[in-house]
This record gives sequence, C-alpha cells and structure tokens, in this order.
Amino acid sequence: MMVSGVAGDFVVKYKGDEGVTGTENGDFGVFIPDFDGKRRPIYFVHKQNGKWVPEKSELFMYVLELRDGTELLTFPQEVPKKPDNSGVKDDF
Repeated sequence: MMVSGVAGDFVVKYKGDEGVTGTENGDFGVFIPDFDGKRRPIYFVHKQNGKWVPEKSELFMYVLELRDGTELLTFPQEVPKKPDNSGVKDDF
C-alpha cells in the first residue's frame, strides 16, 4: 500500500477489549511505512460515518530498533537471532 508516495503496511484493529484500547473494533487502523532509513510519519486512521479518516500522528519511524534495544541504520538481510539470555519473550 502507498500513502503520500511511501510504501508500507496498513493494519486494522479488529478484535480486542474496546474499554482498554479506547478504540472500537474495526474502526481504528495505522499505516506503518516500510523501513528505508528516512524519518517517516506514522499515520493513524479512524472510521467516521463509514469512511476512513487519516490523522498524522506525532510518531515517526526513522530507526529500526530490535527488541533488545539494538538500533540498526540499515535493514539487515537476515534478522539476528535472539540470544538465549536476552530476557525477551517470544511474541507467539
């Protein structure tokens, strides 16, 4: 998907505790730009009257940071393996 000439992914929250998240299921999304080493805005969207309304956030993506806090200035060809003693849990 492209937004303002930048490629990225569009993700919609479709299930969750609406009271905790403060967003309705299926009515909130975010556009996350592909990593290209440049400072890029992250866009939020909300559904109003059945239409997606974009909202530029205060968040920017310009550094790729791994779960252990390591910052990368270029995208690696392979994602480094997590050290066993990192204390970082698997997501799944």
